[in-house]
Amino acid sequence: TVKIRRSTPEFPRTFAIVYRFPAPQSGPMHEVLMFTGGIAATNGFAFHAPDGWVVVDAPEGMADFLAEKNIRPAALLLTHAHFDHVMDAAAIAATGAAVYAWDASTPEDRLEPLVRQWTGTSLNIPDYPVHHPLRNLLGQPLSVAGLQLSIAHVPGHSPD
Repeated sequence: TVKIRRSTPEFPRTFAIVYRFPAPQSGPMHEVLMFTGGIAATNGFAFHAPDGWVVVDAPEGMADFLAEKNIRPAALLLTHAHFDHVMDAAAIAATGAAVYAWDASTPEDRLEPLVRQWTGTSLNIPDYPVHHPLRNLLGQPLSVAGLQLSIAHVPGHSPD
């Protein structure tokens, strides 16, 4: 099943897609929610893990999207600290989600000075906690909401 929610006047570049994948014969349906929001039309994802919902990235509007679906995530995984991926990180963390990120971010990591230089406007992204700095967990097993993961550092367009 695929459902698509189109943009709204408040979020003209926002949409969400819900994917449902059949589980093995004995299990329930697995659901992956995709949300796209913010000025860069950035994707964020949510999926149900054994011990709660896990959110990957926090574009602008993601916190409201989760609230509309009555999802209170157990964990927020941030792929990197650029502004378009962390705009709603503080709001999601405020719901009680444990935040996993490479490390605490700075305005420079979030590209805030660069955006101010380009556009003349400030993003004013609230600081968010990083409960589990991934920098310290390379090569170690990691349990997130009942999932066993391993961390690999693969910097691309961001050093984190």
